Amino acid sequence: DVFELSNESTPGTILISASTNVAVAWAFSYHLKYIANRSDII
Repeated sequence: DVFELSNESTPGTILISASTNVAVAWAFSYHLKYIANRSDII
């Protein structure tokens, strides 16, 4: 499974491209933990 995160679209949003639904969930979790610095949520 692979994913790609992008913030090139509308400001304040992210675009998640992924090969499977599981990869989408993994990408969102990654974004919260490492980019948004919200490890308290996951």
